Amino acid sequence: MEKDLVVGMSETSLREQLGKAFIELEAHKGAAEDNVQWLEIEEYFSHLESVMKKKIEEFEVREKEFKEKESKTCTMLADREGAVADKEQDLLDRIQELKDAAVAAIAEAWANHMPEPLEPVHCGTTKKLR
Repeated sequence: MEKDLVVGMSETSLREQLGKAFIELEAHKGAAEDNVQWLEIEEYFSHLESVMKKKIEEFEVREKEFKEKESKTCTMLADREGAVADKEQDLLDRIQELKDAAVAAIAEAWANHMPEPLEPVHCGTTKKLR
């Protein structure tokens, strides 16, 4: 807003300076043509000022829309990152469960299929293996 005031004040002062210069020119020449030219120039600057204000308002609206869209996008990304982290943790937990189950199955299979140890049999003085 301060920027708008500064721009508006500088345009007004510029317009006033141009107006004074044309009035002085008119006083020196005394021609009615200069007055018409000044009115045309003043009208042009007024039109230019209104066009600039309209463009500034349009840019402010677009900026606001952009910021809203950016905010929504950031929120959506944060939500998606959270969902991905949750899925990743679920998969890691599932993998750990599968690893634990595989280790338990291997240990059980090994225990079930272990050969019995050979025991020495004593038959007198010689030892025989069974």
